Amino acid sequence: MLIISKRGQALPILVIVAVVFAVGLFLILNKPGVTGAVAQGLNPDAGNNPGTDAQSCTDCLTGWSAMVSSGNSLAPQKLIQCCGKQCKFVLDQDNDGFQAAPCGGDCNDANPAINPGSPEVCNGLDDDCDGFTDEGIGGQTCNTGAQGVCAVGTAQCSNSQVLCIPNQFPSNEICNDGLDNDCDGSTDCNDAECSTSSACCQTVICGSVCCPGGFICSGGCTPCPVFTTACATVCCTSSQTCTSPGTCA
Repeated sequence: MLIISKRGQALPILVIVAVVFAVGLFLILNKPGVTGAVAQGLNPDAGNNPGTDAQSCTDCLTGWSAMVSSGNSLAPQKLIQCCGKQCKFVLDQDNDGFQAAPCGGDCNDANPAINPGSPEVCNGLDDDCDGFTDEGIGGQTCNTGAQGVCAVGTAQCSNSQVLCIPNQFPSNEICNDGLDNDCDGSTDCNDAECSTSSACCQTVICGSVCCPGGFICSGGCTPCPVFTTACATVCCTSSQTCTSPGTCA
């Protein structure tokens, strides 16, 4: 069978049928509201742009919630569908690869530095979304910059700052332990606190008291009977005289 065109050319009927079929198929595949879903193999009611349509995500999660409430055993599969399609990008607004609840554990979907895969840092925030803030930071031995026993400290996170906290704080100087207990840079007998300590006495010990040069222990520290500048560390008896360089004769 032939069809005569306006120019007098004959067109086979099969060509006409093929053209009509192609036009019809094009119109079907590009029907609004269907093309996106069909092309991607998704449920048409999931929206024309699955994964980015916030309303589609909300609708899907509402359906999942209803299934949970009714005890439907297919609720877990429904949640997987929602998270993988309608909510894939809706619940990852910061594009860090972690979805917010109920699809994931991102506790701050507006900050890409906060998610279950982030390390915890000292900033007053729960960076790794484990429910704790600034945990596990510090513990290393550090130098406080102080002197004596106050020099060694331990790193700790405090008020969003990593600080070196001394392991020991200043105390009264102990005059024979080899330590700078009061953290003033002087140790034992070199410290002013030990100037009268019996542990550091280089002249006369009177009980538990150190008598300075030129004194004897007689009912307490009393001046030597004979004393001159040359005898600053020598005490002579009443029958002797202290002479330079500080000897009794």
